Amino acid sequence: MNKIFKMFSIFQIFKPKIAVFLVFVSLSSYLATGNGFDHTAILLFVSGIFASFGAASLNNYFDRDIDAIMVRTKNRLIPCGYIKPKLALFIGITLTSFGILIAGVIKFDVALFVFLGVFVYVVVYTLFLKRRSWMNIVLGGSAGSFSVLAGFAAGGEGLTSLALLISVFVFL
Repeated sequence: MNKIFKMFSIFQIFKPKIAVFLVFVSLSSYLATGNGFDHTAILLFVSGIFASFGAASLNNYFDRDIDAIMVRTKNRLIPCGYIKPKLALFIGITLTSFGILIAGVIKFDVALFVFLGVFVYVVVYTLFLKRRSWMNIVLGGSAGSFSVLAGFAAGGEGLTSLALLISVFVFL
C-alpha cells in the first residue's frame, strides 16, 4: 500500500488538476474548429500533457526555496526531500521539450503556442513575477490562454476572433 501511495505522491509534482484543465481547454478548442477526435487530437493531448507536466515540474524546481517556507507549500515533494531538485529539473526539461516537439509534428503554430504557454508560466510567472509583484497570479494566468490558441491552431483556424475571445475567457 505504501508503494502505491508513494507513486501517486510523486505524480503531484506535475500538478495534474491544472494539466487536465489545460488539455481539456486545448482539445475543446480543437473540436470547436469542426474537427473530430482524430490523430491530431491525440497528438495535441499528448503534447499538452507533456508540456504541462514539464512546466509544473520546472515550477516546483524553481520555487523549492520559497515552497519550503510557506505553510501551504512546505509539504511539496522537493522541500520535504521526496524528490531531488535535479530530478525535477531533468523531468521538467525533458517533458517540456517533448511536448513542444510533438506539437511541432502537428504544426509550427501549435508548437509556438505550447512554447509560449510554458514560457509565460515558467519564466514570466515563476521566475520573474512571483517574487516581485502581487500581480503574478493575474499575469501568470495568461499562460493557460495559450492552450486555447494551440487547439485552434491545430484545427487549422489560427488566430480567429473566436479563438481570441475564448482565450480571454480562460485568462479571466
